[in-house]
This record gives sequence, structure tokens and C-alpha cells, in this order.
Amino acid sequence: MPINLFEPGGRFEANMNVVRGSDVWVTSAPAQLLEFGADGPKVVRTPTINFEAFHPDLGYVLPSAQEAPIEPHYNSIIAVWAFVNRIDAKDAAALFNYNAFRDLGYLSLWQNQAEQLQNDFVAAGVDFSRFFLFAKRQGAFMYSVNHPIAEVLVFLAKQLSVKMGASESIFDREIRIVDGLSNVIWPIYPEIAQYYSLAGSYCWKMSDRQYLTSLPEYLDWAYANMEQYGLKKDLIVLRRPIGELDEILFNNFKMAA
Repeated sequence: MPINLFEPGGRFEANMNVVRGSDVWVTSAPAQLLEFGADGPKVVRTPTINFEAFHPDLGYVLPSAQEAPIEPHYNSIIAVWAFVNRIDAKDAAALFNYNAFRDLGYLSLWQNQAEQLQNDFVAAGVDFSRFFLFAKRQGAFMYSVNHPIAEVLVFLAKQLSVKMGASESIFDREIRIVDGLSNVIWPIYPEIAQYYSLAGSYCWKMSDRQYLTSLPEYLDWAYANMEQYGLKKDLIVLRRPIGELDEILFNNFKMAA
């Protein structure tokens, strides 16, 4: 069950009763939800897989601190910055370059992201080294910052199965699942992909029916979408201060012009 079904509210107790009657609960839920006593299910903690190094420009955007993120939730931070600074979409494309990515720190996230992921695995009692070695061998193992590819999820499921008593031989079994996270795929920008010796593109899969196949096409779409929300520079909330982006991106914009 998704964790948000266990947030306090109308369905909280009903969902907790389902869990209490189960033999095993595999969850990444907060620790305060895991205290059942002797009569409760066996709880197997699973780490969450968040990894931003491949997609450092992907971010959630709040029109203001009091509002929910705009939809779709995935947005280019650079595109948002250019929009609220009234830079034309056709000119904003110049900001997507190696120097801008380097100055924004987009090329130096791997170690930090790996450490954060490792901490989550350690907290869950799952072997991180084994998992991460497998993940890296898949190449680009994330569709976005919080959607891993199916192969990675299967491997993690095998690790959790062993924690629940399965034989190590499960790692030799070929198990395929429906890839439910591939409906939206954020591209690994070519300049970032090259840094990691991967293939990259400016091709966005926004849904199973919508593809944006170039950077100009994405920017035109993103600007039209942001226009609907009337984003204002002094109100929007990003994961890093807008003033910090100003200093870096204005300089890069001048150099690219």
C-alpha cells in the first residue's frame, strides 16, 4: 500500500487494520508506524530509491509557499528560471550547456547522492554495496529522480525476499515485471550523459501518448504550461534559492549570447 494511505485521516485506521492482520509488511513507512507488538506482522524495511545525479535539473515547482506543486510535477529548473526572468523560450535553450551545468553543480552530485542512498539502505538493513554494484551495471538506472528502472526494483525485491527467508538462489532466477514507472521518462541531457559515459538526449516522455523530441519543443511546451499558473519570481519555491540561480544563470546567459 502507498505510504500516503497511512497518513492520519479518514482511511488511516482502516489501512492499519489491514496491516495488523498481515503476516509480513514490506514498507518504507516512518518508524512511528512500525510498532505493532507481538501480535503484529513481521516488518521488513525497504529503502526508497531517490537518486538525482542523472537528472539534476528536474524539480518540483510551487507557485508560492502556500500552494501545491504545479502539474505535471516534473519541471526543468533552468526553464522555470528563464520563464520567471522573462527570457524568451528560444533564447532559453542557450542555457542548456556544459558550462551552465557545471556551474550549477549538476556534474558533481554523484558522490552525495550515492551517500544519501547508502544511508537509506543502511537504515533499512539492506546490503547497499550489492545493490549499487548491480544498479551501476545497468547504466542509466533511473527514469527520473525517484523512478528507478524495473530491473533495479526486481533486484531490490530479491534482496528483501532473502531477508524474509528466501534462498540466495533467487538471485539466479530471471524475474520480469510490468514496468509501471516508465510512463514518464526525464531525459539525461547529452552534456551530463557524456560526463557519465552514457547516451543522452533532449527527448522527454511526458506520458505514454506525449513525447517532446527536442529542447526547443520542450521549452515551448513548458512555457505554455507555466503561463497557465502565472508563476512569479518573488513567490515561486524551488529546491534552491532563486537568487543563487540568478548569479549562475545570468552569467552563463551573457556568455552564451
